[in-house]
Amino acid sequence: MLARGAHRSAGSFELALAPVIMALLGLWIDRTLGTTPLFVVLLAVFGMAGAAVKIVYQYRHQMAEHDSSAPWSGGVVSDGSRVA
Repeated sequence: MLARGAHRSAGSFELALAPVIMALLGLWIDRTLGTTPLFVVLLAVFGMAGAAVKIVYQYRHQMAEHDSSAPWSGGVVSDGSRVA
């Protein structure tokens, strides 16, 4: 039960840490190249968008697996493939 909850909370860590890590990388690039907040902002937005897209695709995959195990689906996923 605890492991299942920890797995589900991973998305919140991804949404929080991806932009921070990317912004820190952008800060290093900005200081190295002498640009002001250009790479900090760009990489923070890129990190946030990447984390959000990953969570959406992961959610869709989990829902397809959940639907395939439903009694009315017969083991067929929405894309037509069968799940064992």
